[in-house]
Amino acid sequence: MATKKRLKALQAAQHLATVDKNQAATHMQAQQKRAEAAEQQLQQLRSFHNDYAVAASKLGNARQLQQYYAFLARLERSIGQQQTLVTTSQQAAEESRDGWAGLYHRSQALDKAVDKARSDHLRDLEKRLDAG
Repeated sequence: MATKKRLKALQAAQHLATVDKNQAATHMQAQQKRAEAAEQQLQQLRSFHNDYAVAASKLGNARQLQQYYAFLARLERSIGQQQTLVTTSQQAAEESRDGWAGLYHRSQALDKAVDKARSDHLRDLEKRLDAG
């Protein structure tokens, strides 16, 4: 009977590990999407900056140039902030991936343990049938 109790306990742990792994996968996907969206926004800001820098070079009026350069400076600050956000998002996605990988490997190990416990339990049942 000890093998049956062991099998039941391992199956319960296996179920919890699967739930944890699935939740971590969902979290990992969300973090990856956030990182991709932040990167895309950064690229848009850079493109926008380049377009305005080209347009500024075609202006002749000193006042317009001054306003354009002030705008470009604000845009550069936004790009810096967005770059920080991208870095943070990528780090969070990486940490999430690492967390999921650990849970995945734990789940795989529990799957093997359950398979072995099931095999041991079946072997014990066969022994009892043969003895009885």
